[in-house]
Amino acid sequence: MIRRRQWVGNGVQLACYALPNLCIGMLVLPAATIVPSLYIKERALVPATVGLILMSARFFDAVADQLIGYLSDLANSRLPGGRKAWLVLGGMVAAPSVFFLFSPPAHAGALYFGFWSMAVYSAWAILLIPYTAWGTELSRDYNERTRIVTARSIAGQLGTLLFLGTPLLLNALHLAKTTAADLHAASYVALALIVLLPLTILPCMLVVPQGIAQLKSAPRGLAPTIRSFMNNRPMQIYVCAYFVAETGYGLFATAIFFYIDAYLQSGAQFIYVVLLANVATLLSMPAWKRLCEHVEKKTAWGLSWALQSASLLALVLVPPGPAGLVPAAVLITVNSVFAAAALVVAPSILGDIVDYDTWKTGGYRAGNYFALYSLGIKMVTAVGGGLAFILLGWFHYNVVSPATNGAAANRGMLFVLAVAPALLRLLALAVLRLYPLGRHRQRVIRMSLERRERRAAARQPTERLAAEGAG
Repeated sequence: MIRRRQWVGNGVQLACYALPNLCIGMLVLPAATIVPSLYIKERALVPATVGLILMSARFFDAVADQLIGYLSDLANSRLPGGRKAWLVLGGMVAAPSVFFLFSPPAHAGALYFGFWSMAVYSAWAILLIPYTAWGTELSRDYNERTRIVTARSIAGQLGTLLFLGTPLLLNALHLAKTTAADLHAASYVALALIVLLPLTILPCMLVVPQGIAQLKSAPRGLAPTIRSFMNNRPMQIYVCAYFVAETGYGLFATAIFFYIDAYLQSGAQFIYVVLLANVATLLSMPAWKRLCEHVEKKTAWGLSWALQSASLLALVLVPPGPAGLVPAAVLITVNSVFAAAALVVAPSILGDIVDYDTWKTGGYRAGNYFALYSLGIKMVTAVGGGLAFILLGWFHYNVVSPATNGAAANRGMLFVLAVAPALLRLLALAVLRLYPLGRHRQRVIRMSLERRERRAAARQPTERLAAEGAG
């Protein structure tokens, strides 16, 4: 029996809660952006085919993620451990799925890639949806919620760095002939994940409390959940702004491998550029957290989009070929500093939106709301990634023989990598201005919910005595 604990926000609890995201970080970004590119380069898959596979798989996720969110909320109200058991189940699904996706046989084709990609995305949902919903239940405080999200995001970023640093480590240990990112290195990551998943999940389950006990009301079905989405204006604005901006990120994150490998003809330096960018993201997350303590969360998020747009458009001025590597690396790193805001702000804002829905409807649907967030992450990476592959094919950009690309093809690369993502972020910024929940309003909602819960707790002894008397 795990002894019930209260969230006190100390370093041990915070670290143990963040630990599983180390593995999720090793899984999510590589599976969504890097590994598909490696299948194209090393297994000769057609880019447009990969793009269609990634986009079509999201129709399955649209149903599966909401079902997982609903069942997660149901478990939270009925099982002693709440959402904790989902981490174990997710780890059991993730281990074999990641191994087969990251370690494909030489003859692996589109069907192999499609099947194991879907399996990995399913494991992603089983892990991420209950895990992030659980995080928002640990505290309702406006700043503490951002602190929890920041710790979780830092662990996830460290996981991404472990994936990206694997080729360098393997080369140093003479287990690989090159430092370039490839499927050989990805197979070692899969083996590491099989070991790390139980080592990170177990401390989280033992040390971190279950969450706010008053919120254990059972979900009322999927139909009321859909209605709550339709009637929740903050959620509608959030989803629209997030989807538009992060679809641009999906374009950028997918095209960057081909941009460095083919456009800049510097494939051997890809791992160093991306490592530098991810280190910049990691180091800048605490700064975005501190900014959110002084300004509204939506203000910090919008500022990051405006700055990202400027740094992305500057990439258009970088010349092709190795001469452009250094200025491109600087601009990509600067963009990563600004992009870190989304990792801190987006899940924290969603926690506030869950409180708003609970206050307005009386229901509690954190699982379904974070299922929509998980689906959003997969949709923007898949749609953005799919569009990137399709557009590069439409512009006739040759990723295998970059010397054959003319001026029109190179302009197409810059459009996919920089121009389209920048414009989408500016469009998202216009939408985000309509978002209504701020620090003051969230505090009023939190106090109202706490009063409601105290009244409900006070009624329980009376109702229990009445039931015993009737018996």
